[in-house]
Amino acid sequence: MTIETYTIYPTKKYNRPPPPSRIVLHGLDLLSPPIHILNHRFYRPPTDSITNVIDKLKSSLADALELYPPVAGTVRTDENDEVYIALDAENISDIQFLVEMRDTPFVGDSEDLSPRTVVLLPPLSSTLAVKVTRFSCGTIAVASSIHHQVADLRDGWSRNPGRFFPDLIKESSLPTFPPPPFTVLSIPQTGVPAYLLAPSDVTRWKFTKNAMERLKLDFSPSIVSSDERKSDLWISSGDALAALLSGVITRARKNSKVSRS
Repeated sequence: MTIETYTIYPTKKYNRPPPPSRIVLHGLDLLSPPIHILNHRFYRPPTDSITNVIDKLKSSLADALELYPPVAGTVRTDENDEVYIALDAENISDIQFLVEMRDTPFVGDSEDLSPRTVVLLPPLSSTLAVKVTRFSCGTIAVASSIHHQVADLRDGWSRNPGRFFPDLIKESSLPTFPPPPFTVLSIPQTGVPAYLLAPSDVTRWKFTKNAMERLKLDFSPSIVSSDERKSDLWISSGDALAALLSGVITRARKNSKVSRS
């Protein structure tokens, strides 16, 4: 069983402005040590050849690295002990894409399917690593390992990545710097924070089975659609309910002029 290793770099086909040279991590990002998050996904034998499947996965990963630059960066610490993601050309890490062809059938998940099996990532490790394993029965496992401190990015990237590309935003009142990390108070805080004492209205919503079915039907493409591809689409109860609640909450916040935080 041999393992082939490929190096994936971000594409340059979407004409995105260059990202900042560094993204300072928030204090909440640093609560956890430099561990990595493992994600294993398993797929039935594809109808396409394994070569085409691998090529598509490598191509889509390269696209994703361009559209989400932090994953291609390197976590570093400067002379002031400030931890940040370095995104300059010298720190764009080589994303390792591993491919293993096994001559045994799939029997279940295992640790050796991961591209990295360490617990703590060594300093200057690549943010992301991917491994694809094909079993003799045709089953394909796609495993990823991503740096935990980059995965959350509570500094605001996940909430508003556009602010890191000022050339794409003509007018914006959003700050162009991340919020400060945790600070040590000179005097211990006593009492309950005021925001926890603010009164709030509680409402209870009940959805019957018939109402949920109608909701899912409203969110689904028409079954008589001339587009055959659309007629095969469907939506889960959870996604339909989440879409409804998100819309209601957003309208309520806007009507009440609640500021974004």
